[in-house]
Amino acid sequence: MRKRKYPYPYKAWLTISNDPDNTDMKIWKELDDLIFNRLSLPWANSIFLSSHNLNLPDQVNMADHPEISVQPTDTIHTWGDFVHGGARGFSREDALAGMALLDQHGIRPLVWVDHSRFTGNLLHGHTWGSRPVHRDSSGINYTVHEYTLDLIDQTGVRYIWDGGLTEVIGQDRVRSIWDQLPGKSRLRSLLTGIKIKVRERITTLRKGPSKRSNELYFTHLFPDGRTLYCFQRYGKWRNADIMGLSRQISTNTVDTLIKNQGVMVAYTHLGKKNPELKGDRHVPDETLKCLEHVRKRMDDGLLNFSALSDLLDYLVIRDHMVIDDRVVDFRTDGIRFSPMKPEDLFRHRFSLEGVLDHHDVEIRLDGKPLLQAKLQPEADGVCSIIFRA
Repeated sequence: MRKRKYPYPYKAWLTISNDPDNTDMKIWKELDDLIFNRLSLPWANSIFLSSHNLNLPDQVNMADHPEISVQPTDTIHTWGDFVHGGARGFSREDALAGMALLDQHGIRPLVWVDHSRFTGNLLHGHTWGSRPVHRDSSGINYTVHEYTLDLIDQTGVRYIWDGGLTEVIGQDRVRSIWDQLPGKSRLRSLLTGIKIKVRERITTLRKGPSKRSNELYFTHLFPDGRTLYCFQRYGKWRNADIMGLSRQISTNTVDTLIKNQGVMVAYTHLGKKNPELKGDRHVPDETLKCLEHVRKRMDDGLLNFSALSDLLDYLVIRDHMVIDDRVVDFRTDGIRFSPMKPEDLFRHRFSLEGVLDHHDVEIRLDGKPLLQAKLQPEADGVCSIIFRA
């Protein structure tokens, strides 16, 4: 008996990690109608809690547009947009105001994504947000007033974007030098793959094995001593707008993801309209076709699509699931779940292969029988663990 990578019948998993920059209310309504109504994608939004950007006075944020709380939300794009804020700086008091706003709307985010050159970023650009004290070259210590990782932790955030991008199609698998990279020939992709492998081998010899590799998520020790999970996003910086999304998740890329049997967190700004795009309609035909292709592959039973937090939670739970003979034991990881509770499993489904008798399998949670779980036979000799409240 062994774990199946993803819930039956899916072979791959995709989500979109959107940064809300440049989104005004007109664009927000168009995207809301497309994603949640027309395509019915099981997704969750990323939000600014407040916006002080003088170049984008109409930018959607929770403080000025509380109606956006009707959308499922699992990600905060820092404590708000303080970039291009003129004399308006950022301090810990702004974070406390953001926490009050989250409580007011009943939002408990699991994901944090750094924003541009925000002074409170954790990893992207600098680490002031996770560094409570700064020591200068003379050895003098200073309090970092932008430090808020303790408050980020209190909100329930457990997943932090690592600040970079990968162009490998499909994480959660061993990367091959034969992987074809988007926009490159097979020969160029092979040469790039060999170069990456050589570089990784040299780095391993010098510093030891990397925790990052091609896994989607990994543990990270922050300067204040906290250990949380970081995750990778896929794409290219120049494609991070509504038109570029058609290149980030092109039909070929999605089908390659399925072929590679991996996961992907596609990076974009759904609210950014490329200057080349003309007309009043925000979502171009190329992007619409790609999103419709995602919906079709979902309906085909090949591609799972979800909120970012659901994907990350699934991987953490799956990776800490232990199978011993006929016993399946879901074990607490100690970072995201501490301890894990039965209700933490209810929104997920896990599949097993090689089950000889599904009546003979025992499901446990941290060593104790989990009465809310049962095994359901599927096709192709697969069984799925399902939960009832």
